Amino acid sequence: MKTKLFILLAGIMFSSCTMFKNTEFKSEEILQKVEARNLKVLFNFVYPFRMQPVSLTSEYSLKISGDSAYAFLPYYGVAHTAPMNPTDGGIKFEALMQDYSVKSVPRKEESVITFKVRHTNSEYKLTLSIYNNGKASLHVSDFNRDPISFAGELEQ
Repeated sequence: MKTKLFILLAGIMFSSCTMFKNTEFKSEEILQKVEARNLKVLFNFVYPFRMQPVSLTSEYSLKISGDSAYAFLPYYGVAHTAPMNPTDGGIKFEALMQDYSVKSVPRKEESVITFKVRHTNSEYKLTLSIYNNGKASLHVSDFNRDPISFAGELEQ
């Protein structure tokens, strides 16, 4: 009886391991996307400055395409000035990037992209770190709000 139970549990654990999406990246692919300025990062976790981390259930992303950046991200935290329109909450923009720079950190196997974006009444400073395994982290700071960070993965 114990043997059958062990085999059943082992089978369930093995089958559940194959259900996870396996996103394998090669470091050359990631460097190519970074250098071409053509990438999209999907975020699944947010780390507000003064709050507990939050798991995201909807699709939030940052896309870099050429000299433009497109963001659809939530915001949790203290805003020093509120938008006049309640639908303007979060971090949403389609704008040209300014002061774009890429720095490679071989020791940590990451590429760090920094740039600024001006949109309506805000100027965002973004720092995107992309690791060789496809994981990514984003730090966003704005003069009118507390800083916020996101964690996610590079889209294939």
